[in-house]
Amino acid sequence: MQDWWHARQPLTEGVNPQMRFDTLLQTRILYGLGGLYTLAAGAAFALMPLWIYQQQAITPPNHPAYVQFPAVLLLIFGLMCLRSAWDPFRFREQILYVVAAKAGFVLVVGLHVLTGGLPMMWIVLAGIEFAFGVLLFIGWQETAPEANARPPGG
Repeated sequence: MQDWWHARQPLTEGVNPQMRFDTLLQTRILYGLGGLYTLAAGAAFALMPLWIYQQQAITPPNHPAYVQFPAVLLLIFGLMCLRSAWDPFRFREQILYVVAAKAGFVLVVGLHVLTGGLPMMWIVLAGIEFAFGVLLFIGWQETAPEANARPPGG
């Protein structure tokens, strides 16, 4: 009979403990940094969108809600990253949604750059999002059960 902890941790069954610790530490740090960055960006755009636009000399949208709603989505994705940092094996699938959101942002910015330009603020943010998206995807791959399986005979 399994105890309650192992019953809640199906993805860690059969995982090599040493490999799991190394992967866990690196992935937790990565997901934690990704979550903190995403929360910070979301909070900034949610609480002071007009100030950000003024500082960058960008014409703001006609209502702050057009910026604040996507900012709330950033807050949600940041919380998903932090939750995944808490237990990267158990909550690993949430990272795919975060990576998809980052890829979507990079795609939108890239298309606007190719079709007429965009203020530099968005290009810089897209670069950061691209880097985090790639790193988070690598972390997602590293926490796959098959990537951390015990070696044969182990």
